[in-house]
Order: sequence, then structure tokens, then C-alpha cells
Amino acid sequence: MDGEHFVPRFLARHRETFFRQPDGRQGKHSCADGRPRSWHQLHRVQLHAGLTLPLITNADGTKFGKTEAGAIWLDPKRTRVYKFYQFWINTDDRDVIRYLKYFTFLSAEQIAEAEAKHAQNPGAREAHNQLANYMTKMIH
Repeated sequence: MDGEHFVPRFLARHRETFFRQPDGRQGKHSCADGRPRSWHQLHRVQLHAGLTLPLITNADGTKFGKTEAGAIWLDPKRTRVYKFYQFWINTDDRDVIRYLKYFTFLSAEQIAEAEAKHAQNPGAREAHNQLANYMTKMIH
């Protein structure tokens, strides 16, 4: 969400002294764009922090996100829990370990163990099951 859109929405819904503006689409530009506006509009802002995330792509180079076909929503009204689980279980073998690192709070040791098991026997799909179970439990 761009800075120019974030602050008015934020002001309409919340009057807090701290907020976050995660942005993966335009990175530092959107975070920098929101800073002066938020600083002047929110006179009591104690802290402003910008978080940028890399654009997440699939192994084939296509964008991972809501604009791609077959994407999922966090809202169970838009994506049923079964379809949400299936999305993660059907992750490409080349992406599964990277997604465990990006989207879960598993320890480095747990991810390394999943990676070793996946390298030994990709057909067992243990890393896929771990990713799908973790994500489904976390969101639903």
C-alpha cells in the first residue's frame, strides 16, 4: 500500500502513536513517501518505521501474489480452508524450503532438518506437509 493511501486510511480507523506500514510492492519509495505525510498528519507520532520486503517470486519467475492466477486470500470467505491448504501443499519443490523460511516462524534447525529430508526424498513431501499445516493453522 502506498504512503499516500495508507495514512488517510490509518487516520480514519486508528488514533495511535505507533503504526506500521509494511510494503513489498515499491519498497523504500513507499515507506519514504509515507513518512513526511504521516509525520505532519499525526502530530503525536513517537516512532515511524518502514518495513520493506522483497518481491516474492516462484521458481519459474512468476510473481507470488494476489494478481497471479490461483492465488489465495487470508479471508476464509474468499478462499476456503481446504483450498488454502491445497495451495501450500502444491508448492513447487524448488520453492518449498524458501517459503518455509519466508512465511513460518520455524527455527533454523527445523528448516534445515526439513531441507535435509526434502533433499533425501522429495516424493515424501514432508516439507510441503509442514508448510501447508503450519500456514493453515496459523491463518485459520
